[in-house]
Amino acid sequence: MLTEHEYKEAVVSTQMTTWHRTVMAKVVDVFKQQGAKRIIDVGSGFNPLEVHFPQVTAVDAVSSEPTIFEGDFLKVDVVDGLTNVRTDPLDPQHCLAVPGSFYDAALVSLVLRSLGSVDIRRKFV
Repeated sequence: MLTEHEYKEAVVSTQMTTWHRTVMAKVVDVFKQQGAKRIIDVGSGFNPLEVHFPQVTAVDAVSSEPTIFEGDFLKVDVVDGLTNVRTDPLDPQHCLAVPGSFYDAALVSLVLRSLGSVDIRRKFV
């Protein structure tokens, strides 16, 4: 298991790779072609979509910067009718719930890889 410091270092390294820049450019292009304006980015790492779209909700298990909510997305509630992220009153970076039926597009980055077993992965998808 990575420490928080190791995870943050890995995030910085990832964002500099040619592969990541190429993939993110394609994601941005597809989302814009579809007219997406409200995006949820699960497993965000460093919130790369915030500069491209008016409203991005970035959630990751470990927040590497203040624009990213921290939370285990498998435990975060999805609530219809909610229009803003619900956070822990004692820790405003900790995400408790996200709006359901609200976002135009979702990017789920490396989430399946983080699930411990094949059985858990199958239940997720």
